[in-house]
Amino acid sequence: MIRQELETAFPDDALVCEESGGVAEAGFWAVDPIDGSANFLSGNPLWAVSIAYVVDGSPRLGGIALPALGEVHIADAGRTLNSERSLAPAVVFGVGRNAKWNRDDRIAWENQAEELDLNVCCLGSCAASLAFCASRRMAGYVEKSVYVWDIAAGAVLCAAAGLDVECEIDTRTMRGDIFVMEKSARMRGQISFN
Repeated sequence: MIRQELETAFPDDALVCEESGGVAEAGFWAVDPIDGSANFLSGNPLWAVSIAYVVDGSPRLGGIALPALGEVHIADAGRTLNSERSLAPAVVFGVGRNAKWNRDDRIAWENQAEELDLNVCCLGSCAASLAFCASRRMAGYVEKSVYVWDIAAGAVLCAAAGLDVECEIDTRTMRGDIFVMEKSARMRGQISFN
């Protein structure tokens, strides 16, 4: 259904989807209809639908829906965000997991966050984690060697929310790294993307 709607609305744009693949061009739509499929299949509500428009490896538009939670987060590179923000200070830092990311590097990230008295967690969905960062329910998130359809929309949302965002996408491999962090003085410079 998502693929059909995008092809109808934007017939000249390339489409790259987790389930059906595709070839990235200068501008393309990156779609993951269920990010967090293990959560979805287990009845856990932390799964997401992620849609982004990427131009030359840079995410420009992004939307993440959390259907089981009744939430939709949408933003563009111009910093428009329709996401409600939590007023409580975020004390959770998300660290993603995937087979391509070196385990020792991941553990080093977890250690950095714990040294700042942040509680480290893995929600099982990169897109849901980034939506939680944009709405200030998480202080930050990091994952390396993750697919573009999992990170592109969240990168736009987090930038629109005023977070520090470093997102590197390789359109040849369709993989990238993402690091998102609150800009608070307590955090600034204490965790670095490397």
